[in-house]
Amino acid sequence: MGTTKKSEVKGLFLVVLAMFFLWLVATAFSGIEWRFYDLRARLSKSLFPGDSAAAQNVVIIGIDGVASLRDKPLIFWYPEIAEVITTAAGQGAAAIGIDLIPYHSLSEKLDNVAAEFSDGDGEDGMLDNIGSDLDRSLIAALMRSSFFTPIVQGFNGDIVPFYYGMMAHMANVLPASLMIDYDSDGVLRRVTPVDEDGTMRLVAAVCAATGMCGSEQPFLFNPDFLDRIPHYDFKSFLHQGVDDSAIAGKVVLIGLINGNEDLVHTPLGLFNGIYFHAAGLETLLTKTALRHVPQRIALLTLFLLCLVGYWFAQRQRPLTAFFNLLLLTFFYGLINLYMFSRGLVLPAFPHLFALGFSAAVTYPYRYLVEEKDRKRLFETFSYYVDKSVIDQLIISDAKALMQGEERQVTVMSLDIRNFTSLSNAFPPDKVVQVLNVLFSCLTEVVQKNRGFVNKFIGDGMLAFFPGEEGPVHALHSSLGIEQVVRRINRQGELAEYIGDRQIATGIGLHHGPVILGNIGSQRKMDFTVIGPTVNLAFRIESVTKELKESILVTESVYQNVSQDVLFEKLDTVEVKGFSEPIQVYAPRFDDSQINKAGE
Repeated sequence: MGTTKKSEVKGLFLVVLAMFFLWLVATAFSGIEWRFYDLRARLSKSLFPGDSAAAQNVVIIGIDGVASLRDKPLIFWYPEIAEVITTAAGQGAAAIGIDLIPYHSLSEKLDNVAAEFSDGDGEDGMLDNIGSDLDRSLIAALMRSSFFTPIVQGFNGDIVPFYYGMMAHMANVLPASLMIDYDSDGVLRRVTPVDEDGTMRLVAAVCAATGMCGSEQPFLFNPDFLDRIPHYDFKSFLHQGVDDSAIAGKVVLIGLINGNEDLVHTPLGLFNGIYFHAAGLETLLTKTALRHVPQRIALLTLFLLCLVGYWFAQRQRPLTAFFNLLLLTFFYGLINLYMFSRGLVLPAFPHLFALGFSAAVTYPYRYLVEEKDRKRLFETFSYYVDKSVIDQLIISDAKALMQGEERQVTVMSLDIRNFTSLSNAFPPDKVVQVLNVLFSCLTEVVQKNRGFVNKFIGDGMLAFFPGEEGPVHALHSSLGIEQVVRRINRQGELAEYIGDRQIATGIGLHHGPVILGNIGSQRKMDFTVIGPTVNLAFRIESVTKELKESILVTESVYQNVSQDVLFEKLDTVEVKGFSEPIQVYAPRFDDSQINKAGE
């Protein structure tokens, strides 16, 4: 398996490891996701209000749990409850759900009071008759109204209405459990249709009675309906009335509102339980239940987020990656929130942390691997290039550099003039020594100007200068080489090898994209640059002798350094391998500039 494939497999393993760790954390701390669920419920209501009109299918008629019950206890509200039931049925309600439990019989209560204070004058019988009349008014309203309208009466375990035994003889009155199931953190988010023993709960019973809706499985109710259910106070409903259109064809729920009793925690805060039942019914009737995405989709999304985090961490420096990943996390949060507002629940935890966590795991791994590759690169090229130049070359990681990358560099092609005649005139050992001395001096100049001596080709040298400042460094290096060659000739540093022979060089510079990397076979690899930019630098160098110039540069170099050095624009030249003529320039400088470059 090649180096690239091994690296890809290791990276994929790291991504999968990060994904499963996050998934395990999310499973162990599921309450965190529920907190994000509630946060999204509140944010989506604010940011994506959509249809903010009142719900269209459910109406609440409530007894004010503070003001009304302060006037008289619930037991004395039976006649008003009966009147509300009768009125709602008469106005064409699709069904009536009673989220109240008339537990005590008023007749029995008054009978007990009468017995306690009885003096034998017969007034106890009168109280009993009053209580019986009030009880019968509620029972009669249920019996009469149920002929036209399904009625669902709530109960809670052993707490049942005093007329529970008579309900079987009423035309269309169904008992329904008022039990509710909280999530592990004590918040109501889902509606469970039936109790464990199979008894239907209020929402399911209303659906069964009307045939308007139905759900056999627990579902996530739409919390947006909690404060959108139309509600009327008992007193206002009885004394002022409402238009038939407000009741006709709708489910009417009767229960306590605004009281401190029967309060439940919901994603939007504290509400009376009747609002929870109403929101559950409205959710079913409008088919807007929230749905979790399938687990495989959630896992795939988590994997992709971890993969993106790994990708950024592999290719960018920590600070740059931090801001980019923060921006991507923000966008994922917006998408997640928008999907939530449309009823699709994509996990927020751990997904919102996947990008950052994956990157945080990758950087230590990258550091260990990159330092190993960087050390290998230093060991390979430390003789040819300064450490600072290697740092310029390694933009992302050393392994990527070795495997091949495209970079913008300035290529220098150098040739020693008339070297063929020199090699014919002197013994081979003298020729080799001349090359060694000369190339040592030239390499020092190139490295001093942040260049990379790539290779020596016979009597020539190939070097390149990375980065945006490459043209400037390459030109300064060329001036430095000119100064070194003049010094060698002037001081006779090669006299012991070639006598009074003079050395001359020709240099061609071109700036452009190259492919930079380790190229060769499994037995022999060479770190080098290839591409048209390299070829053109060689071609430009080859015409220096013809034009009697020691240094020639192309337009791309000239545009980057023309402010620093005076140039003469020469004629265009035809070069092999390029269809268009190439414009070349020759630098014009005095001895002081040459001497300064060589210092």
